[in-house]
Amino acid sequence: MRAPWAHRSARPTEPATLRVEGLCAAYGSIRALVDVSFELRPGEFAGVLGANGAGKSTLLKAISGLVRPSAGTITMGEVDLLGLGPHQVPAAGIAHVPERRRVFPSLTVADNLALGAYVTPPDVSRTELLDEVYSLFPKLRERAGQLAGSLSGGEQQMLAVGRALMLRPRLLMLDEPSLGLAPVIVEEMFERLAQIHRELDVSILLIEQNATQALEVIERAIVLTTGEVTFRGTRAELMDSDYLERAYLGL
Repeated sequence: MRAPWAHRSARPTEPATLRVEGLCAAYGSIRALVDVSFELRPGEFAGVLGANGAGKSTLLKAISGLVRPSAGTITMGEVDLLGLGPHQVPAAGIAHVPERRRVFPSLTVADNLALGAYVTPPDVSRTELLDEVYSLFPKLRERAGQLAGSLSGGEQQMLAVGRALMLRPRLLMLDEPSLGLAPVIVEEMFERLAQIHRELDVSILLIEQNATQALEVIERAIVLTTGEVTFRGTRAELMDSDYLERAYLGL
C-alpha cells in the first residue's frame, strides 16, 4: 500500500530526527547488526566508523530498505521506514550514495542527475537543483552530455553525490565515498561534503573506512564493532578515547 505522502506534492520537507532503536540484522546465521541504537538530529553530520565487516554498510542498507532487519525500529520523524519498500524510502527525503558509486554508465551525466529528482519537494525546480549541484561540482556541468561510464572514478563519485542531492534530501547517507580514489580527489570530495553540511539544510550519515579523513568533517561518531555499537559521542570525545584502536586494531 502506497504511503499517503509518497506523491511528489506531499513529500515531507520539514527537518526530522532519524531514530534507530534495537536494530538487529543477519545474513543467514551471521549476525551483522546487534541491538544498534542511535539518533541523528536535523542538520547533524555523523560518521559510522569501524573495521571491515563491522556492519556499517548493512546499517545504511537497513535504513534504505535494502536489508530487512529481524528486530528493531527505524523512523524518520513520524515516518516508519520499516513499513516502506526501497523504492518508497527516497520519498521520505532520504538519499543513499552506495559504495562504489553505482551510476548508470550508459546514460549521460545530465540524465543520471535527472533520475535523482523524481520525488523532489514541490516548491523546488529541477533547474534550481541542477544549479546547486553544478556549483558544488563544476566538472559535472562540463561533462553534462558525456556518458557516465566514461568518467573517471572521482568524477563518478561526484556524480553519485550530485544525483543524491537532486532529491533535496533531509538525510544524505554516504557509503565509503573515498573508496578507490586518489588522495587529492579524496581531499576534494571531503571539502565538498563539508560545504554541503555548511550550506544545505541536510543531515549527513557517513560511512568511512578512513577514520582520519572522516574525523576532519563529522561532528558526532558511532563506532561499530562486529555489529554492535561500542561508542556514541562527539568527535572530540572519540579522539580522546581508545575506541578507534579497539574497533580497528582489536586492542
